[in-house]
Amino acid sequence: MIYRVASVITMSCLFFFVLTGVSEAKTDSVRNTTLQNVMIPSAGTIDTYQQFASSFVAPRRVSVWLPNQYESLVAQGKRFAVMYMHDGQMLFDAKVTWNQQEWGVDETAQLLIDNQRVMPFIVVGIDNGGDDLRYVEYMPQKPFEALPVTIQDQIYSRQNHDNKIQSDAYLLFIVEELKPYIDQQYATLNSRNNTFIAGASMGGLISWYAVAEYPNIFGGCLCLSTHFPGGYELQDFSVFNSFVDYMAKHLPITGEHKLWFAYGDQTLDQYYPPFHKALHEQFTEWGAAPNSVKVQFFAGDNHSESAWQKQLPLGLMFILSNNHYIH
Repeated sequence: MIYRVASVITMSCLFFFVLTGVSEAKTDSVRNTTLQNVMIPSAGTIDTYQQFASSFVAPRRVSVWLPNQYESLVAQGKRFAVMYMHDGQMLFDAKVTWNQQEWGVDETAQLLIDNQRVMPFIVVGIDNGGDDLRYVEYMPQKPFEALPVTIQDQIYSRQNHDNKIQSDAYLLFIVEELKPYIDQQYATLNSRNNTFIAGASMGGLISWYAVAEYPNIFGGCLCLSTHFPGGYELQDFSVFNSFVDYMAKHLPITGEHKLWFAYGDQTLDQYYPPFHKALHEQFTEWGAAPNSVKVQFFAGDNHSESAWQKQLPLGLMFILSNNHYIH
């Protein structure tokens, strides 16, 4: 069943927001929920698919955000780029999130589109699968399987369930089931150069992994507060080194893809600077195109939706700038 909810806002600035009531997110950023609420946007409209079925993963809510001008532009023959985003529960409506924080994707996207700072785009928010599935669906599978079994077992021992890493199946769900449906139901530009993916923390890991696994599908990614330790040992580079080995062989960094990594230095993000600095050094060593691959530091930012709300406009403008728009 599809529900569409609309709302309109008036704002006097382009993309700066007053952030109040900030609370530290627990564990690695998002308490997973099975909210059945229909999220109410502050800008644009949302089509809600409460139980999107899949042959690869458990069914989950999918929320498709459309800008205010969607219908009028479609009537003019225009089509839209698409941003797929993980942890869909946390993107649009703080009233229904566990910590009363949100990314503010609807407000940010609408303002950037209105001011022609980015190409027109829609957002497909994909709910995570809950506490028992979020980690195993977002952890890059091939780098994980390349780890020594002792490290794999150590990570699994910290879980309170028996689910195994299944991010390859999660990506198959997006690429083979969700994307074809979105391209059929909405006026999208379905080429690689107009298809992007984004997430934070573990969602950052699965976002760059999606580009590496499917470079012909995804033209770029936003990876905020990416959990590069990979597991629970926050100062151990063992998992990160496996990520790097995989990236060196598969991540496209020569200029045809837009890759944006952001990180702070507070709460859980306090552990991330060494990993992101090492990543930046690797990109430099590999000869990554500087205009297409960026690692950006936000001093004082923590590991929360409120921080990602502040960072998001810069990331969207980096990979969705109008001069990148391909009809």
